[in-house]
Amino acid sequence: PNGDYNYFFQMADGGLPESFTGCVFDPSQGTGNAAGQGSLDGSTCYPIGQVSQQAWTLQQSSPQLISVTFSGGQEGRLTLLDVVCDPTTYGTFQAMGEKTTLV
Repeated sequence: PNGDYNYFFQMADGGLPESFTGCVFDPSQGTGNAAGQGSLDGSTCYPIGQVSQQAWTLQQSSPQLISVTFSGGQEGRLTLLDVVCDPTTYGTFQAMGEKTTLV
């Protein structure tokens, strides 16, 4: 949670399920979601990126950076996943924030 929302992510096995503890998608938008933005009470969840609409970019830097953009979320929302490939560190996931400009 970031104080305002809970965030959920799953890009394997077709994405997030239609509903689970902390997240209930509208039935018309419930399948194929890579990421969801859920209310703190768990009653609603908004899709913020589709598994089927992902684009990968490899940055030739050191350490190497892989960016995956999942578009197709509700009202133009998307999810950006940045992965740093650094074998000298242990990986963790952290929500970095949200851009509120909608298309």
